[in-house]
Amino acid sequence: MPTSHEIKRTYLDFFVQRGHTEVPSAPLAPRDDPSLLFNSAGMVQFKPYWAGTVPVPFSPARACSLQKCFRMTDLENVGRTPRHHTFFEMLGNFSFGDYFKEEAIRWAWELSVDVYGMDPERIHAAVFTDDDEAHRLWREIIGLPAERVIRLGAEDNFWGPAGKTGACGPSSELYWDNGPKRGCGRPDCRPGCACERFVEYWNLVFPQFDMQPDGTLAPLKNRGIDTGLGVDRLTAILQGKAGDYDTDLFRPIIEATAVIVGRDPDDPAVRPKLWAVADHARALTVTLAEGVIPSNTGRGYALRRLLRRAGRLGFELGVEEPFVYRLVDPVNDVLGLSYPEMLPRAERTKEAICREEERFLGTLAAGMEVFSGIVGNLSGKIISGRDAFKLYDTFGFPVDLTAVMAEERGLSVDLDGFEGELEAARETSRASARFHSGDGGPTVTGLESIFRGYDALELESRVVALFDAGHEPVDALETGAEGTVVLDETPFYAESGGQVGDTGELTTDSGAVFKVADTRKAGLAHLHTGTIKTGSLNVGETVRAAVDESRRRRIQAHHTATHVLHWALRKVLGEHAVQAGSWVGPDYFRFDLNHPRAVSENELEEITRLVNGKILENDPVRWRIVTLDEAKRLGAMMLFGEKYSGEVRLVETGDFSKELCGGTHARATGEIGSLYVVQEGALAAGIRRIEAVCGMAAVEHMNRREGLLNRAASLVKVPPAELPGRVETLLEDRRTAEKKIIELEERLAAGGSRNLANEAEVIDGVRLLAAELPGVGAKALRGTVDRLKEELGSAVILLATRDGDKAVLACGVTADLVERLHAGKLMGELAPLLGGQGGGRPDFAQGGGIFPDKLPLVFAKIRELVGGGR
Repeated sequence: MPTSHEIKRTYLDFFVQRGHTEVPSAPLAPRDDPSLLFNSAGMVQFKPYWAGTVPVPFSPARACSLQKCFRMTDLENVGRTPRHHTFFEMLGNFSFGDYFKEEAIRWAWELSVDVYGMDPERIHAAVFTDDDEAHRLWREIIGLPAERVIRLGAEDNFWGPAGKTGACGPSSELYWDNGPKRGCGRPDCRPGCACERFVEYWNLVFPQFDMQPDGTLAPLKNRGIDTGLGVDRLTAILQGKAGDYDTDLFRPIIEATAVIVGRDPDDPAVRPKLWAVADHARALTVTLAEGVIPSNTGRGYALRRLLRRAGRLGFELGVEEPFVYRLVDPVNDVLGLSYPEMLPRAERTKEAICREEERFLGTLAAGMEVFSGIVGNLSGKIISGRDAFKLYDTFGFPVDLTAVMAEERGLSVDLDGFEGELEAARETSRASARFHSGDGGPTVTGLESIFRGYDALELESRVVALFDAGHEPVDALETGAEGTVVLDETPFYAESGGQVGDTGELTTDSGAVFKVADTRKAGLAHLHTGTIKTGSLNVGETVRAAVDESRRRRIQAHHTATHVLHWALRKVLGEHAVQAGSWVGPDYFRFDLNHPRAVSENELEEITRLVNGKILENDPVRWRIVTLDEAKRLGAMMLFGEKYSGEVRLVETGDFSKELCGGTHARATGEIGSLYVVQEGALAAGIRRIEAVCGMAAVEHMNRREGLLNRAASLVKVPPAELPGRVETLLEDRRTAEKKIIELEERLAAGGSRNLANEAEVIDGVRLLAAELPGVGAKALRGTVDRLKEELGSAVILLATRDGDKAVLACGVTADLVERLHAGKLMGELAPLLGGQGGGRPDFAQGGGIFPDKLPLVFAKIRELVGGGR
């Protein structure tokens, strides 16, 4: 029986022997195709070759590949059927104006029958209804009987495009007959039937058209061949398995999952959940290895949905701790031979998955309990939009997760109601934003400002529009008036791309001075907002527009520094550490990056060293306008989520950085001066933020830090060089003092512990000691509980103390009673009486609340709970 890796290798070798160039898998997350969230077909990376927008680099013009693919369209079916997956692999052979239908069909048959040894009597072919040529080739060249060549409509046999635009055309599919026992029994059962009898395993697409953005079909410049052979399905056929999940692509992962959850992998009751977890583990491992990080938008949200679904399934199987990260190694064992680039990134992938699991599990248990309550109180079969929104807003449950959980219980969700609740929340947010920020800027329909600020910081221009402080159009602005000026040409950079707007002055020959406080965009116009300091400014008047040069230079240095920093981050942390946002000002800059954990001190030192090394090299910074295709060919960095037009501005820093950027920049890295990282921290899940300063801003920052250092040293009366040692001594002295305080408090409590032990009462055969200890600190309670447990031997102990306006509780249960009375569960019922919360282990728990006067209620409740055996 061939292994899955051997099956893949056989395919690629077959087509390499027939003149095809073997091409590696394109990234799962396309970097240069905005029409796709994820790569869903092998042909995606070859789209430009059929369209003729770039030359075909292969001679002859044919290629083959093993492509990683991902899609979420069948998520609800993953685990329920033997053939649905999120991550899957596609083998493909491709022709770009070279061979066409006859060779594609002949080679598909030859590989299936002569090489893989598939039974020719069990292979059927389907063709597009109007494709007489493909029908003739199957009948005359291959010799298939008429009853095994089926004509199907466009829904089945017209493929593409992969995304909204690109190559598409009729197709011919190969089906494997699993036999009547796997069928539906209907006399008209044939390829295309939804039952399990006929399994499509290979799709031969004949790209002849290029789908345009408006939906029209243009002739494809290089018509050719695009085939897709599903690795999962072919492996199941060749290994003689009933479904994909029984093959060596999944079985080792399923068995590893079964060991973790302590269940039989072949138990029909849990098999769908094990299948789904194995599928999601594969998808997560492959995708995170490419640097995609779980988030709340785009590709990251797709991963977050998968992780939460896998975590929820694990929870239902009895696992209440992170476990999906433990499947990374089994996945790499299965896929590592085909994609060795995954292996060095395994530890980083585990960290990212584990961190996301921990975050979700923190709310999952509470959310599941609320969901169960909602279901238990339903009078019908529909979960209301309000309840679905509560789960989404309070517990982070995506509505699709709620819908899946509801469907598993024979229920549905009022999705329209959910959207209504969501929109109401958005409207509330929008109304609040309007209230705080005013009504926005003026309407500037029909106005345009030409930006000249890349090459000039001062120029003459004409005033084309004026607006007063209320954003009403006016003919003139007088001394002292606040307003907005629109010029026909301007050197002022308008805030965009994270870079702040320029400031400066507009002056006239008549002596008017308009102080520009900010520059923003509105459509095609630049809005210069500020105040008339002297004179008056009129529409149509000529002005001298001058940018604050010193401020602009500092901004430019910071902006160029972000590009150098971006390069250094990816070099030190990995290719996944791409920009997720930025803010560039004159005094400092912020840089947000995709990274699953804190950047270590050693990593920051190396990043800073690399950046300052490039600054010292004084590499030139150049920019030019290029086509988007040329920018892609040059390997320019493009940020996911950004929209790029046909022509883009390419900024090249030395020979190490190429980015598409519309901001202003230094002429050489030496103008940055130096870079100093002020701080690094978390911005959101999987997003880190770095703040840094450059040039004079860095000098000023270091001067301030030195001043603080000298002041701190003088306060403790040591030279600055001895300050760390002095601080360590002071901290150690404080820790020693705190420890002595706790010891004294425990002695105070223990001094009366014999009397406390005598206060224990017996309730339902259990000794209970419930007491308040005035003057004892919260940290001393635990030691006191432990001493009392030892002294009493068998007991439930609840001690309380007051800490300012709060009450603190500590509960201990001796080992012989924990099966009957769980300390954590007891605390879960006691702490809410104080307006707080708590929990813990079976033998010890802590909690507290903000209503210390209700401690008598707590002591009464513990007696009730002990008496009830809870």
